[in-house]
Amino acid sequence: EYDDQHARWEREFLLSAEKAPEKSSQYPAFRGGKGKQDTIPDDPPRYTTSSSRMWHAHDGAIVIINTSRSIVNETLWMLRPTDDLSPSHCVHKSDFINKDLRVGQLNDIMPPSSAFSGSRRSNDKSKKKRRGGRNNDVDESLDFSLSDTVIFVRATTSLYLHSLSLRQSDVVIVKTLTAAVEILKIFGIKIFLAAVGETLQHWMRVVLTQGGARRDNVRDHAQQFLHLMLRLSWDSFGSFFRVRVPLLAVQTEVMERIVATAAARHYREQRKLGKPVEYLSNDAAEASLSPLWRTLDRLHHQSASRNDAFLSALERLASMMKDLYRAYIAAHALAVANRSRGASSPTNGDGKIAEVVGGFDTTKLQRFNSSSAGFSRQLLGLHCTSSRRETVTHNEAVEDAFIAAADVFSTMELPSYRIGWLRKLAEFHATRNKYAEEASCHYRIHSTLRQAGRMHDSLWNPVPFLPWAMD
Repeated sequence: EYDDQHARWEREFLLSAEKAPEKSSQYPAFRGGKGKQDTIPDDPPRYTTSSSRMWHAHDGAIVIINTSRSIVNETLWMLRPTDDLSPSHCVHKSDFINKDLRVGQLNDIMPPSSAFSGSRRSNDKSKKKRRGGRNNDVDESLDFSLSDTVIFVRATTSLYLHSLSLRQSDVVIVKTLTAAVEILKIFGIKIFLAAVGETLQHWMRVVLTQGGARRDNVRDHAQQFLHLMLRLSWDSFGSFFRVRVPLLAVQTEVMERIVATAAARHYREQRKLGKPVEYLSNDAAEASLSPLWRTLDRLHHQSASRNDAFLSALERLASMMKDLYRAYIAAHALAVANRSRGASSPTNGDGKIAEVVGGFDTTKLQRFNSSSAGFSRQLLGLHCTSSRRETVTHNEAVEDAFIAAADVFSTMELPSYRIGWLRKLAEFHATRNKYAEEASCHYRIHSTLRQAGRMHDSLWNPVPFLPWAMD
């Protein structure tokens, strides 16, 4: 089957040479010479259909997204009323869709008979003369109930979510995020939330992932989509509860995926250079998360809203997300310290410490970390002797980070995440032989379980994202 698939690809797609990058000595210290640029013989080029298939997938995705946006705009034009609410009196496009959704939840006021029956196509040209000599007005309106609207938005958002969950080009991602913003502006947050349902957590996953992208254009569009969702949620519900809970639930998972991608790239580069594979350092892990930190910082300090209540709630949400970010860096630093304990650092031929840390050169790491919070330097230190260099953690900083992350969650909102951070803190105290602090953590775990057990049936918990689980 595998050979048949490759044979079909060679018939349908063009072959192109894919040459491996030149394996020049980027790090001469590891080659044993001083400034001598040795070049390893390159591998012969391989002729594959990868480039052709990538361009074919890109073009196909662009056609699908543009077609979907055209269908949405055509449906919007057909649903636009002419008598009850003219577009000139609408502040947003969602006014004529959600004019009956001002008060209460969507599920409480969704009668199956309520329909949008106005259309701009109902004009004098729709009067047709029958053979009997009578003139009857034929109303060419599109009857679209609220249930039909939710089903239509659900189908559209499912297509956009599928596009964002795949490996696409930056152009496709930006177009998809722009189309998702249009859906929010046209139909409003209430219909959007009713349509996406439990997949809202998957939307938060892909939006946060794109918010941690290395390209500014993709990151800006993801931040704008997230900010618009929060703003509309505040205007409709007076809080971020519908969006905040899944957003906080998936943040750690998104950070783990970003760091895992950076680690896989680091291992692949080391194998190409013929170097022994080393673990990703904490500085390199924070460098891979620095784009996400910039997105959180923009969400925290650069909102254009003038609503003081909204800004205050947004600052609290961004602070909680930053606490989770810092706790993840602390957990990664603790894992790095535990791994490197008792192991010496790699040195070059001169006996000096190598100028490459975790697969990144020092200047690149400094540039990335200068735009982040710099938590690695606060959480990790070096204990150097004449014979070895040992990585140690700043215990108080790690403890404060774990406590702040546990306090982000409560017994009624995601108690399993609170228990997870408290257990990590208890294990950290156990390694330092602080038994009183460990017992305090276990008591807080017991108290959380006892209170959450009473509301177990009504608690919400996230589900795995299948496209990520299959990677």
